[in-house]
Amino acid sequence: MDEETTAIEKVEDGVLLALIDAFAEQEAVLGGEDEEYCNWYLGILGDADAADTKIDEMYKKIKKGIASRRKGLQFRFGMEFRARVQNHIALQPGKKKSANFLTGKAGKRATRLSIDIIDFEKTVKWLYENGETEVLMAAVNKIQVDDVVVSTLFANLTCDQFVEAVGGLRKGPLLDLITSQGIEIDGVELRHPYDRFFPWNLDAPALEMGEKMPEITEGEDGGVVVVEKGSDVCL
Repeated sequence: MDEETTAIEKVEDGVLLALIDAFAEQEAVLGGEDEEYCNWYLGILGDADAADTKIDEMYKKIKKGIASRRKGLQFRFGMEFRARVQNHIALQPGKKKSANFLTGKAGKRATRLSIDIIDFEKTVKWLYENGETEVLMAAVNKIQVDDVVVSTLFANLTCDQFVEAVGGLRKGPLLDLITSQGIEIDGVELRHPYDRFFPWNLDAPALEMGEKMPEITEGEDGGVVVVEKGSDVCL
C-alpha cells in the first residue's frame, strides 16, 4: 500500500469517526419515544439517498458535457489535427504509422479481423440447422447449456426468444468458425482489418461554431456516417 493511499484512508477514517460523534450527539438529545428515534434514523438515511441521487444526476451531466467537448473538438479541429499528424509522420525516418507527442500519441493503427452480428435470429437458425450446436453452445453468454438444453430451448421458443433466453451471442466462437472453415454465416458480416486513425476516428467534416453537431456512427471502413443533427458544438 503506497503512502498516498494510506493518507486517504486515514482521512476517510477521520471523517467517519467525526460523523459517528455527530450522530451520537444528535442521538443523545432525542426523547425516549420509539417513533422519534426511528424518524431520526430514517431521516438521515433519506438524506443520504437523496444526496446519492443528486450526485448521480450531476455525474451524468458532467459525463455528457465531456462527451460533447470531445465531439466538438473533433468536428471543429479534427481534420486539421489529422493532416498535421500525417505531415509530422511523413517527415520521420522509416515507415512509421504513428508519432509520439508530449501530450499523447496519434497516427494510424491496424484493426483486427472482426464480425458484426446484424441478425441474431438468422445466425441462431443457421447454426442450429447446419449442425453447429457446439459453436452455438460456446457462443451463448448468459446460461450454461448443453446439446439437450439447446434442442429443448430451440424446440419450444422462437429464435428471438431463444436469443433472449441465452443473453445474445459472443462473437469469438463465430469468428473462429468463419476463419477456420472459410464459410459464411447468415446474419453475420465480416469486418476486414484496416488502418484506423487514432486517438479517435477523424474522418468527419469540420463545423462552424454555432452549427448543430451531427450524431455520428462508425462506418464499415472506419469512416464516420452522419446520422442526424444533434447538440450544439461545445468547446
